[in-house]
Amino acid sequence: MNASPGKNNKRSYSGKYMEVGKHAEKLVKEWLEKSGYVVLDCRCDPEYQEKEIDYKVVVGDMFVTTEVKSDYHLGVSGNVLFEVLRINHTAPPEHAMKLGWSARTEADRIVFYAPQPNKIYKIKTADYIKAMQDYTYDARGDTNFYYVETDNIKSTVNILIPVKYFEGMFTIEDVI
Repeated sequence: MNASPGKNNKRSYSGKYMEVGKHAEKLVKEWLEKSGYVVLDCRCDPEYQEKEIDYKVVVGDMFVTTEVKSDYHLGVSGNVLFEVLRINHTAPPEHAMKLGWSARTEADRIVFYAPQPNKIYKIKTADYIKAMQDYTYDARGDTNFYYVETDNIKSTVNILIPVKYFEGMFTIEDVI
């Protein structure tokens, strides 16, 4: 299941994008539960939505907040996507830009579903951000920015980070 970005898409928060995201969230929740974790769903709570947190996963006597994403190219492209900025081309100027989810998530951990290799990639958010910092420091003027016409009114600015910057940070598992 894949949702291709493009200016002909109606809205990114509905339709195919949302369908793909919901599929990944459901799959990851089921995978976590089959792995023995108790998963509390926060997706409908506006406070957690604002923090980019989908689930609270019970690990021992604590919660690990978790953001779930689907990344069709993860595991096959050699890069990991980091969403920096969302631009709304039709909003009032004071609402035209918002930090991308990668830059604003308050989740402890990010769990990606990678459909092509059918794998789950887990990473601590601090490690994910550190890999971005290390890559952009090393690359400076050669940083691989990827500008996407997300839908008919929005665009997204991403950084494509070579997977070598994540060495030892991801836990990669088969989908059960």
